[in-house]
Amino acid sequence: MTTSTEGALGVRSDADLIRHRLEALGLSQREAARQLGVDDRSMRYFCSGKLPVPPTVFLALEQLAEIQKNDQSLTMLEDGTMSTSDGEHTATRLREANNRRRAAIDVHMQHLRVPPDPQVLPTPDELEEAYEAADESGQPIDEIGLAGKLQQVLADLGRELAPGERRGAFAVVGGLHFQSRRSYGNPVWEMHWQPLSTMIDGNGTEHHSPSVKLAGDDTLQEWSRRGRVAQHPVLRARYADLAWEIAKYRIVAARQENPAAPKPARPNADDARRAIDAYLEAVDHKLAHDVFDAWRYLGRAVELAATVRDSARLQCAKDALFRYRAAGDAEKADYPFWLFDEIAWDHRDSLALTEEEKLTVVRSLERALALRSDISNPPLFDPYIAQDAADRLARWHTQIGTQIDAPHAASVAGQAFEAAAAQAKGLTAIALLERQAVRYRRAGDKESAARVEQAIREHAPEARGELKRIESRYEIPKEELDRWADHVAGATFQEGIGRVVAANLIRKGQSETSVRELAQEAVLHSHLNISVMRADGFSGAEIGSVEKDLDGRIVHHAANAFGYCAPFLSVALARFREKHNVDLDRLMSSLEDAPLFPAGRRQLLREGLAAWFAEDWIKSIHILLPQAEAALRDLLSQFGAPVMKPDRHYGGFQAIGLGEVLSHDSFRDRVPEDVRFHLRVLLQDPRGINLRNEFAHGLAARELFDRGIANWMVHLILMLGLIRLEGSTASPTH
Repeated sequence: MTTSTEGALGVRSDADLIRHRLEALGLSQREAARQLGVDDRSMRYFCSGKLPVPPTVFLALEQLAEIQKNDQSLTMLEDGTMSTSDGEHTATRLREANNRRRAAIDVHMQHLRVPPDPQVLPTPDELEEAYEAADESGQPIDEIGLAGKLQQVLADLGRELAPGERRGAFAVVGGLHFQSRRSYGNPVWEMHWQPLSTMIDGNGTEHHSPSVKLAGDDTLQEWSRRGRVAQHPVLRARYADLAWEIAKYRIVAARQENPAAPKPARPNADDARRAIDAYLEAVDHKLAHDVFDAWRYLGRAVELAATVRDSARLQCAKDALFRYRAAGDAEKADYPFWLFDEIAWDHRDSLALTEEEKLTVVRSLERALALRSDISNPPLFDPYIAQDAADRLARWHTQIGTQIDAPHAASVAGQAFEAAAAQAKGLTAIALLERQAVRYRRAGDKESAARVEQAIREHAPEARGELKRIESRYEIPKEELDRWADHVAGATFQEGIGRVVAANLIRKGQSETSVRELAQEAVLHSHLNISVMRADGFSGAEIGSVEKDLDGRIVHHAANAFGYCAPFLSVALARFREKHNVDLDRLMSSLEDAPLFPAGRRQLLREGLAAWFAEDWIKSIHILLPQAEAALRDLLSQFGAPVMKPDRHYGGFQAIGLGEVLSHDSFRDRVPEDVRFHLRVLLQDPRGINLRNEFAHGLAARELFDRGIANWMVHLILMLGLIRLEGSTASPTH
């Protein structure tokens, strides 16, 4: 292994030289320490660069080398493989010479004392031994894996570390725990290195591990030193990079937090250069833990070389980048081509790619697309990876001016998805086809979009068959339910209408509380995305996790609440009718003075309610729903907002849609939040029941035309019938 701390462009340190001498002598560090009469720790520090190597040590090693030569000659004399005119005299002379040299070693070493270096952070001997074993192994290093082993060494000490040792342990172990920005996600700190994990305590305070706040000037100095003296290029790169990058971060952070405070240690570009050389050495000597780490090292080398404007090293990194790609392409058909492409694309300007190099990237992506879209080759076939290759090709075609070839790549990837869907069924097939339908439409390929949409419809029955109903039995004592229903029915007819409406209103605050409580109990479910599938097989909406899409989760939960609250509404309506002898005429009479139901609308309203009393749910729903929408539009008009818009195609005017009504500023300002939420979930939001669009566009399944939805429509009519305008605000009379 090359042990130069400066790579091909630098010189060897004393630590390099002493390790080279020991290797030539065939001595381990421990054996050399024994023969020189120094303690093991001192020899380790000499070889690691933790302490400067005294000249007397080099002189002593020269004496050891001569002793070895004499010992070899003595062995040859004794076994007869070497003869002289006076063998016995020669042997005596060699032994005397060795004695003199051993005495010289004693003289050289007797006054050697190794004072502690205040510039070096102390670490427990056990930790340093484990670290050096990895450093000298010559084997690929998994940085996180090594950090875990070193952490276990500290745990096995069975004692608390001294303050200085804690700082030293953080430099060694904590330094290995930092993660690169590319593999982290949204950055915590504006720099390359990020924490391994983040915890939020009960007060909402974030705690990062490792924390960059623990890295002081002494930590940076220790990282820089290890970046100079480590034998293993992975460790050399890691610590040198930390010293450079975190020093830069601390300068900026100090300027922002307290400009008057003393400035932290300045970054040293030599650390960046050492890191570049070590990253490239780790890749060239196959010392990265896996191919993903190797690509990460190459990308970081390019980034660092561009940052410090080192054109020579940037060219070396560029050559290594293309060399590694060629080797991966030749050795393994499924190598992660996207890692090469990301580096080439993100750094295309600083790399100053030639036209031929750009074509090399394009040909690599075309090869990946062809392999990953070939369904006859199952081990390599993957439509998602094929699509990724096509997307990457599209941006390169734009870059080099060959956009005419981009549609072909997109078509190849699209056909891969269609081929995969043809071999799948139900929900899996629809998931594959839906994303492709969107892509075809965006690309203007209407013919392909229509073909895929038809395939989705064909898979819809299979998908519905794959869905499973989950039931949870919940029993309420009859006496308790009767008491509740009797209370909701009210003491009088008019009071009963108000209570039926209020008791069965799906409220936003209650829904949000339920969502948050469920997230605490069902943690995994709270992080999963939800797809709302319509009866025709198409997704009506996509809902994210509780953390990222709380509103979507609340609406979805409320939609379910409409389902499990439907039996209570049915009981309440039945008790209300029974208690107050409610028939069609009495119910219609209660709506005669409702401002949202003028005389011209009441006749249709009567037909819808008559169908409900006759349990003709389909007719009832189809009549009452449009009347409710018209009433809501009239309500917005009474707020002084326009509800008609010009028809761009035929002239005249047309009514605005229900979505525009419910989202209008005047509606939001003057209608109570719970009422608006109930209306949105039931009628308009695709993440909820979305009745208006499902019915108006003929998308609703037959199962939706049932007693439950009909009851909710009557509940809605009763709610709208109670609304009166008080000043400029709408509110129920009860």
